[in-house]
Amino acid sequence: MDPFSRIPVEARQVILEQQLNLRDLQAAILASRPLYLAYGNSRKLIRQRVFRVQILCGYLPANNDAAIFTRALRQIEILEKKNSNDGIILRESLWPLLITMNPERKFLEILVTWSLNYAKAYRASSREKEARHIEVQVVQLFYLHRAPIESGTIFGSHEGHLIVNWIRTTMTTAVQHQHYAYGAVLYSQICDSWDLMCHQTLPDLLTVPLSLCSNDGNSFVAKNFLGTVISRSWSLFWHSRSTSRHAGDMLCYHCLGGAKGLLAATRLAHVSAEETLSSIEKIWNEMSPRSPAASFWANLVVESHQSLGAGRLEGVLKIWNRLREIIPSDPTEFEIIDLDWARKVILELRNLERGRTQDRSLEFQASVLALLSRGSPVYYAFARNLADTYVLNGDTKSALTLRQQIWQDLQPTSRIYTSWARELAGLYRRFGREEEAIQLTRGMEERRVGNVNITV
Repeated sequence: MDPFSRIPVEARQVILEQQLNLRDLQAAILASRPLYLAYGNSRKLIRQRVFRVQILCGYLPANNDAAIFTRALRQIEILEKKNSNDGIILRESLWPLLITMNPERKFLEILVTWSLNYAKAYRASSREKEARHIEVQVVQLFYLHRAPIESGTIFGSHEGHLIVNWIRTTMTTAVQHQHYAYGAVLYSQICDSWDLMCHQTLPDLLTVPLSLCSNDGNSFVAKNFLGTVISRSWSLFWHSRSTSRHAGDMLCYHCLGGAKGLLAATRLAHVSAEETLSSIEKIWNEMSPRSPAASFWANLVVESHQSLGAGRLEGVLKIWNRLREIIPSDPTEFEIIDLDWARKVILELRNLERGRTQDRSLEFQASVLALLSRGSPVYYAFARNLADTYVLNGDTKSALTLRQQIWQDLQPTSRIYTSWARELAGLYRRFGREEEAIQLTRGMEERRVGNVNITV
């Protein structure tokens, strides 16, 4: 007769709880039927206590030894392959200890990994309520030290990226299970406390809405959810920008990257287009239009108009019109910056008028020429291109008029004198004005002979 059969079930359970590891526990219940029956009555509690003893053997709280949780995680992953319930009950045994650790540094990565696996195990067992409880606990742990902080952040770039990975995975899971209301509330809680993160982490977080767009983003409820997330992200963007030092014309790549992420999400989700457009334009309008930083945001303004259906031409014209409102103090700024945008406007107008007469592009090109300094190399080059475009468009009369106007101001010593005379003579011949063409040609020949005599 088995001696364990004579003692109460409670005492047998205590004996099992005192085993040093799960292997000894397994050996004990296989060796004695009374112990096996006692184990069956309280399997969860016994396994939790034995596993806790096995993992924490030799553990000193003062050491904050993160390795024990890494070791425990590996063992749990092996055991839950044999019995999925072990994934939950063994994590439950160590979770209360883990959440008491300082989440700032080495335990943060462990906390992220543990919580994701823990919530996943609960959902695999159809225990959504418990999974959400774990996730809410983690959010609270992330911002546990919020109260005593007066300035600065507690999480650096590395820690911030770990938290963003947790947020992305958790939000993706919520969308996959179509728990949109819960996902929206969770994301709002995260955004409300994001000022504890360093500003460098902002663009990483603002890619989360983009990663959610590919997960059932076509239903009406999903679109409303994505619209809420994108709108909340813009609120966070402005809050983060206001609490970080941004000089008027300073280029912040973190803000730029975050705006690009939200633009991509808006384009894919087909929601919040107006808010995204106005937000990007607002940042650009805060800067001097010819500053280096403004050029990056100006390109994003154009991209946003192109991506969200307003049209690339509208975006380019918006940049050009603002440049016209502020006259550059240095003429070279116009030739370098403004003229570059003028060319972009011309290109877009030509694309719009492809296959038809290019009246709008020619009219705009002529208006730009009037803004250039007469006699400058850029002025002559732009005028030549405009005249050639007139000819290509079949408007040789306007080409002739322009060539004549420029010719009147040209000096014989000019480098373009000969080439301009040649083109003007060609236009004269098109209109049957042979005598004027011959006169121009003779003038070029005399100038060439004069130059040869001077050389000799």
